[in-house]
Amino acid sequence: MERRIFKPSVNKPINPKLDNLEQVQQKVAEIIKEKETAIKEIREGFVECVVVFIDLVDSTKFKIDNSSEPEKWILRVKQFGNIIREYIENSNGKVVKYIGDEVMGVFDRMTKVDDAISLIQRIKNIEENLTEITGAATRVKIALDFGKVFLIKYDGHDELDPQGTPIDRCARIGKYCEAGTVLSSYEFVSNCSFPRQWFNLGSVEMKGLGSQPIYQFGEETIELRKKVEILEEDLNALKNNAQKLTEENQALMLDKKELISTVEKLQTQLKNAGEKPVIDTDFSNKEEQDLSKKEWAKIEENFRNIRKLIKDSGVPDSEYARFLFLNQKGFEEEYNAFKNRTFDASIEKDLVTQNSNERFELNVSNKRNQKIIKLIEETERLLRYYETEYGSIDDDDLYEHNFSDADFWCDWIGIDVVH
Repeated sequence: MERRIFKPSVNKPINPKLDNLEQVQQKVAEIIKEKETAIKEIREGFVECVVVFIDLVDSTKFKIDNSSEPEKWILRVKQFGNIIREYIENSNGKVVKYIGDEVMGVFDRMTKVDDAISLIQRIKNIEENLTEITGAATRVKIALDFGKVFLIKYDGHDELDPQGTPIDRCARIGKYCEAGTVLSSYEFVSNCSFPRQWFNLGSVEMKGLGSQPIYQFGEETIELRKKVEILEEDLNALKNNAQKLTEENQALMLDKKELISTVEKLQTQLKNAGEKPVIDTDFSNKEEQDLSKKEWAKIEENFRNIRKLIKDSGVPDSEYARFLFLNQKGFEEEYNAFKNRTFDASIEKDLVTQNSNERFELNVSNKRNQKIIKLIEETERLLRYYETEYGSIDDDDLYEHNFSDADFWCDWIGIDVVH
C-alpha cells in the first residue's frame, strides 16, 4: 500500500477561476493540435485523377414526347446509367455520382489517362448499344478533365464524392459539348501520350476560373460560342424589360402610322380645295424600304451560299438537297435499288449515315452538313423576321416559306428535292 507523508488536502483553491482558465487553455491547445492534424490530412488527401461527365443528349425532349408514357423515359434513363457504369468500370474507372441524365466517373489508377482515352474512343459503340437496348436513337456527349481532387465521404452514400477545380471546370466544359463529341481541358490533353489527337477550339471565359482553352477529340466540328451565366431573377427581369420595350415600340409605330394617315388626309383635302398644303411631304417610308432591301439581300446571300455548298459537295444536287430537306422534316430514307432510291455518292462522302432502323439520314456530325444546317437555321430566322416586319415575300406562293417545304426548295433554292 502506497504510503503518503501528508493527508490529501481538503482545502479549495484560492482562485478557482485560474484553474478553469488553465483547463480551457489546455483544451484549446488540444483543439488546435487536432485542427492542425486535420488540415495536414486534408492537404495530403488530394488525389490526382481523370474526371469524366457523360451526358444523355435530348433527354428533356424525349421526356416531353413521352409524357403520357413516363415509364419509357424513366426506363431509358435507368438503362443509360447502367450501360455507362459498365463502360466506365470496364475501362478501369468507377462511377461516383448520377446527376439526373448525367453520369460522373473518375479514373485514379496509374493508367488513368490511357483508361479514359480507351473509354472515349468507344463513344460510337456506347451510342449503338444504348440505341439497341433502349429502343430509341440515343446520343451522348462527354467532357473530361485532369487534376487533383478531394474525395469527401457523405453519410448515407457509399461512393466518395470528388471535389475540386477539375470538377468545376469539367462541368463548365460539358456545356459546350454536342451530340457524339468529346471535349476536354488543357490539363487533360497535356497528359495524353498523343496530344495531337485533340484540336484546340479556342478559349472561353468561365465563372471563377478565368479564360480556359477547350479541346475536341478526333476532329474539329464545334464552334465555341460565348455562354454567360445569369441569375434566373435577372434573366426574367431582362425578358420583362424587353417585352415592355417591344410593346412601347409597337405603340409608337401605331401612333406614327395614325399621324401620317391624318396628315395625308389633310393634304388631300387641301389639294382638293385648291389650296397648297402647309406641309407637302411624301410620307412613304424610304428608310424602311432601304432596310427591307438590306434584309432581303442577306437572305438571298444565304440562298447562294447554301446552293454553293450543295453544288461543291461532289454529290448530285437533288440527292444531297433531299437529305437536307428530310432532316428539316425529321424524316429518313430507305435505300432501295429496285425503286431507284440509291444515294451511293452521299454515303461515300459521309454526308448521310445509316441509323439503328437500317435507314439513312443526314449525318449531323459531318462538317459540311453542320455548316449548311446553321445557314438554314439562320435563313429561317431571317425569313420569319422579314415577313413579320415587311409582309410575305410573295403572296402568290401557296406554301410556307421554310426549308421543310419541297416547293420552297424548288422556287427559292432552285433544287428539286422530290424524286
